[in-house]
Amino acid sequence: MSSRHSTLLGALLAVGALVALAGCDTYDGRTMDAPPPGATAPPRPTGSTTSTTVVLANPPVGSGEVAAPVVGSAAFADGQPIPARYSCIGDNISPPLGWTGLPPDTVELALTVVDAGAAAGPFVHWVVTGLDPSLSGLDEDAVPEAAVEARNGSTEFGWFGPCPPAGETHSYVFTLFALTQPSGVAAGVSGQTAIEQIARTPSVAATLTGTFSGS
Repeated sequence: MSSRHSTLLGALLAVGALVALAGCDTYDGRTMDAPPPGATAPPRPTGSTTSTTVVLANPPVGSGEVAAPVVGSAAFADGQPIPARYSCIGDNISPPLGWTGLPPDTVELALTVVDAGAAAGPFVHWVVTGLDPSLSGLDEDAVPEAAVEARNGSTEFGWFGPCPPAGETHSYVFTLFALTQPSGVAAGVSGQTAIEQIARTPSVAATLTGTFSGS
């Protein structure tokens, strides 16, 4: 069980214990006096029902329950394995992505996918800039014509799927940047150069992490 799940389970158990205690009446031997004639019960407060809300680390795309950007995928949940279809041993195509909660002053969206656990240092799997803020996501293996894709770690343009060594499980961090100024990333640059340029541009970001195991 992951630390995130352990923390969530502990919180839920604690809430359950408090609810159980609140529902237990203790008897101390005393009796309740009868109410005087004509007495009525006090009015029940409206809207006072007790509820517990669990906030997910990666709320469903389009839920509208968050004030900050959220990015997700219909193909895999945050922290879960990326299907082989999107890896170097599968069709090697980009997975579907969706997002919500963009700030109103967003003028450009950018996406990066990086494997920080690669032996030779962070490996860039994808960088896409120039995405219109009116977009709410990307279909699998689809990039708008107006977008700019930088070179990935294999020096090719576009998506390069997860491809860890046999027996190793790596994590792939998808980051959506909501930029308040144009990134200015030009076609043909390396992924690392594009990421550095994006990082210098004012923005807010959201992340989604997927894993993949080499075989």
